[in-house]
Amino acid sequence: MPRIRLLSPGLVNLIAAGEVIERPASAAKELIENSLDAGATRIEVEAEEGGAKLLRVADDGCGIERDDLALAVRSHATSKLAGPEDLAAIRTLGFRGEALASIGAVAWLRVASSAGGAEAGGEIVVEQGRVGPLRPLPRPRGTTVEVRDLFANVPARRKFLRGARAEFGHLAETVERAALAHPGVAFTLRHDGRESLRLPAAPGRRERAAEVLGDATVGAWRSVLWDEGRGPSTAPVRVEGWVAPADLCATRARDLRLHVNGRPVRDRGLSHAVALGYRERLPRGSYPTGLLFVDLPPESVDVNVHPTKSEVRFRDPGLVHDTVAAAVEAALSGAPGAPEGAVPGSAFVVSRSPSAEPTTTIGRSRTGNEPAAPSLPFAAVPAAGSAFQVLDSFLVEETGGGIEIWDQHALHERLLYDEILGRMAAGPAPRQRLLVPLPLRADRRLAEAADVARERLSQAGLEIEVLPGDVVLVQAVPAGLGDRDPAAYAAGVLADLSSPADGVEGGGDASKDPSRRLAATMACHAAVVAGQRLTAEQIRALLAKRGDRREPLHCPHGRPASFQLAEAEIRRKFCRHEPRRG
Repeated sequence: MPRIRLLSPGLVNLIAAGEVIERPASAAKELIENSLDAGATRIEVEAEEGGAKLLRVADDGCGIERDDLALAVRSHATSKLAGPEDLAAIRTLGFRGEALASIGAVAWLRVASSAGGAEAGGEIVVEQGRVGPLRPLPRPRGTTVEVRDLFANVPARRKFLRGARAEFGHLAETVERAALAHPGVAFTLRHDGRESLRLPAAPGRRERAAEVLGDATVGAWRSVLWDEGRGPSTAPVRVEGWVAPADLCATRARDLRLHVNGRPVRDRGLSHAVALGYRERLPRGSYPTGLLFVDLPPESVDVNVHPTKSEVRFRDPGLVHDTVAAAVEAALSGAPGAPEGAVPGSAFVVSRSPSAEPTTTIGRSRTGNEPAAPSLPFAAVPAAGSAFQVLDSFLVEETGGGIEIWDQHALHERLLYDEILGRMAAGPAPRQRLLVPLPLRADRRLAEAADVARERLSQAGLEIEVLPGDVVLVQAVPAGLGDRDPAAYAAGVLADLSSPADGVEGGGDASKDPSRRLAATMACHAAVVAGQRLTAEQIRALLAKRGDRREPLHCPHGRPASFQLAEAEIRRKFCRHEPRRG
């Protein structure tokens, strides 16, 4: 074994950087938290190539004294802690003093700041751990931090970064989560020279949530407000926010946004508490969806758990868990229904007005359940055996040796997926051109994603045009949608495309390439859904569409479409002997 030795400061910083800085979004999170701690009322974020080439965060906060700049870029240097006692009640978002040093160890870093008038400003540059000289720089009060070529000196880390679009998706989500927790601060986000997000200061959390998630989404969710302690010696726990009713819940866990004292967190205990609040309402395969803020005294929560500060521990975890669960259950039990016009499954409101003014606003929230269509996009055919529907979600069919139970959504989704892929391989898919094109108002990120995918969408039958002002004009939809609302269908598909993973979660055939992911997304939004009651004719038509395919079928995301119960197994359950034959 080699002799034990102290690591060099440069290597220590590289190791620390690996814990704190995982991708451009994590660097942005640290810088935004510094800005918020500095009392900023305006934060501007600019990125190029997803933030890997350039990330710039500028604020109008209190700034850094010029003589402190050289100290600010060193490890474990901070103005937020004075002694061990401060760790017991942390009131700031940052406190470890690692962010700037960690970023400077793996990138080119420039910090320019002024804590007073223009003549008090200065700047300092750190290039892969090497600190340059302090220079005077006249500038207004506030701080600008510029990061270039992240992980340029750590190629093993840089190769794990995803494409620019995916990295920007993570970056945008980071900015949005900070904006949700701090509505009084104005945020701007630009990517590759284009403004992607502009959020003026809002009077409260409700207004900011409507700006970020869509007013229709927040309006359809249940309001949560709970404020009480348990005994005179127990600090109160306040829970505020919104949760989606069970039929609007998502098929992915990340659609639940949690904040503790203004800090975005990932906490299994809190997630479990929210799920417990749904009780038996939450369908299998769905996850709690919503936006919750948990506020409690700083001394009641320990945020010094992980270098990224995304995990917390509570002094009384049982109290917090029970309070959150009770708050969610109360909201879901007593809140009124969704307003008329809210479309489950995406944060948009649909109007059938033929006006050229956009009447559908696309949001970013998605669930696996869309509104039931009045009719199915295939005609009734003669029965292919006896079958019936149970729980408005499953089809039961008698087979030669027992019964087979089909998940109607998974089956229809798989059949449509194969059909869409076949059409795409054979050439442009058949489409139904709309007499009056439908304008959809989108945010900048969704408009960019739609523009990038425009040719693939057209090949699959969804024809769009991206207009100035982030308006997506739907000109044609795939043939065979039946009575499904083309605006709701197009909005759902486009909302999925704006997520970093093209809206497809899990494994299965849909994770292989962009064309398959697109086909899976389009099939999911066109298929019948769980909870949609079908007529006997529609059941027969769906099973007939399956044809003679008897191999095990799975939906594009990998979920099974059916399972069988043999006659012998059914008889054993009821302690019945085999019947005598002949």
